[in-house]
Amino acid sequence: MTDWRASEFTADERRRRRRLRRMKWAAHGLLVSMLVIYVLSGLWMSEYPWLGYVRAFAEAGTVGALADWFAVTALFREPLGLPIPHTAIIKRRKNDIGDTLAEFIATHFLTRETLAPRLDRIDPAGVATDWLSRPNNARQLTDDVARVLQRVVRTGDNRALRDLVKDNLCSTIERVQVTPMLGQLLEMLIRNDPEDTLLSGLVSLAQQQFDDNRLNLRDTVTDRTPWWLPGFVDERIYRQLVTEIEQVLSDDEADGEERAREHLRRVLLDIVQALKNDTALIERGERLKQELLDHPQLAVYLSRVVNDISRYLTREAEDPESEFRHRITEVLAGLGGALANQPTVREDINQSLRDAALYVITRYRESITQVISDTIHGWDADTAADLIELRVGRDLQFIRINGTLVGGLAGLTLYTLWHVFVA
Repeated sequence: MTDWRASEFTADERRRRRRLRRMKWAAHGLLVSMLVIYVLSGLWMSEYPWLGYVRAFAEAGTVGALADWFAVTALFREPLGLPIPHTAIIKRRKNDIGDTLAEFIATHFLTRETLAPRLDRIDPAGVATDWLSRPNNARQLTDDVARVLQRVVRTGDNRALRDLVKDNLCSTIERVQVTPMLGQLLEMLIRNDPEDTLLSGLVSLAQQQFDDNRLNLRDTVTDRTPWWLPGFVDERIYRQLVTEIEQVLSDDEADGEERAREHLRRVLLDIVQALKNDTALIERGERLKQELLDHPQLAVYLSRVVNDISRYLTREAEDPESEFRHRITEVLAGLGGALANQPTVREDINQSLRDAALYVITRYRESITQVISDTIHGWDADTAADLIELRVGRDLQFIRINGTLVGGLAGLTLYTLWHVFVA
């Protein structure tokens, strides 16, 4: 038997236990009263014949009270400690009850057909909008975020945890081929840029670099040509080279920039294919990546970055008036205002949340019900019976009281009918 101590109960459980105890005494008292009335009326019935009606009521009430006492007690324990079959049902069938309860919940609650109509009536985005629109709520949420952040940062200060994260990060990077990933990223930037923003920027950068390095280009031409060539030949080569470059990059020609972008696009797409498919280039990228991961200064650098970030976040999270907190508050309040004026966005968010909830519940329904079943299996049998009685026992005592009174009325009715129509 579990050793229950008052200190182990919550305030609500202590209140329930007191109310249950009072109801048990009331039901017991009524049973004793019926028994006393039955005995006394039987002793004096010869002198007062009308007590036969009282005795019939008390007799049937006593039988009803005893029957309901036995039935209620048999749910939770063995009546009078006797090993009577089919008693202490909850203790003996606890695991079966848990499995049945889990199956019932899975069948009748955790289904798409049951949940979808109820989720459709929920407006979490609207609730969040109303909540964020109230004064100080955004700041309160910011305080909560700051406290969580402080806890996360303190946890992250654990050296073993940092080493674990670093090792997992490095092992993840080792499994990823860098050059194909860069090729895919570059290809995505090129093909998903209908206005050629990237290419135009590169062309503008090339124009700027060309304008800034004209003199360096002249010096390079002079250094690379044979010493015996006359100076005017160097000048002619330089001017011809400048003219060709300007024809490609200059805005003076109607299609000059367009031709430059198209040429650059072809060059970049060739680079993309090389990054994705050139075995030698891929192997070279892997060697460079491994050299970087193996470099001892990388670990030192990462540790310094983590420490700097940790100190910054700790300082900003602890200061109620920090710029970091003010920014979070502004973002949250702005989010509430933006959602208030965008009903379509709110509905999209709600639908996404509904879909996510249905997906998680239906996909992991068996796991959820298994948690219920395993939890009940893990309960101590006496503890489980005690907790269940604590919550439903008071109503069951009302059943005992009702059974006593209804039994008594039934006995009185039968006794009366017998004397009216038979005796």
